Amino acid sequence: MTRKFPLFSVLMYVNEKSNPAWLKRSLDSVLSNTVCPDEIVIATTGNIIDEIKAIIAEFQKKAHIQVFSHPVPYGRGTTLKMFLPKCSHELVVLQDLEAVALPNRFEKQLAYFNASPDVAVLGSCFREIDANSLKPINVHPVPQTDNKIRRFLKTQCPFQHGTVMFKKSAVLDAGNYESYPMFLDDYYLWVRVLGKGYKGANLPDVLVSMPANPDLTWGRALYLFLADRDLCSTMRQLKLMGTFTYYRIVIGRFIKYFLIPNCLRIRKKWIYN
Repeated sequence: MTRKFPLFSVLMYVNEKSNPAWLKRSLDSVLSNTVCPDEIVIATTGNIIDEIKAIIAEFQKKAHIQVFSHPVPYGRGTTLKMFLPKCSHELVVLQDLEAVALPNRFEKQLAYFNASPDVAVLGSCFREIDANSLKPINVHPVPQTDNKIRRFLKTQCPFQHGTVMFKKSAVLDAGNYESYPMFLDDYYLWVRVLGKGYKGANLPDVLVSMPANPDLTWGRALYLFLADRDLCSTMRQLKLMGTFTYYRIVIGRFIKYFLIPNCLRIRKKWIYN
């Protein structure tokens, strides 16, 4: 029988602070999909607790799971850079440890790649949930076409990490993952991939649920601003934005991080965005 979809790998990052319950929930969602991955690559870093090791060992009885470890507690960008080449297949899914993949996630993304071979990076909308009750909070829409993604890229990351399926060759050609401050390693990667001329897309479907991010503190806002400013400089060098746009966005980021109080961030997200 002819295989309908190409082979693909799932890549997960696990560190010494990872929550065992979330890992189990995430792996359950991966293996409950209508199309299951041909392999799962778990990239671990630091001193992984025995409970997580036991969960991984249990799932290795159900699926082809490879575990690659590094004893030094590196961040996500550095760890994924080391172990992305271990993925056997061209199509690679990023699965957050805290994310729950909806049952049709992989089938929908694989079908899109079959129909659009020129696309290198494919994400989707995602649903934010309460980390404790798991109740839905809101749905995050994303830009869908390559042109809209390139415009969106100037002010925000156009892809949510845990929703992405990408072509491994395109990511390696753009320089692979790199460590970047404030967990912006994904944003930095997509800037370089799109700067290389590769195309991106997002599906309008909600394919992933994940817990809400914590609110910004002043100290975190400072480092986010500095990291964002450097990202804008990279986009300017890659000709993804002009000089006027660069200064307009940097000033806007300063207002966003330092002049808008937390109450407006929480209650009036449209102002914040």
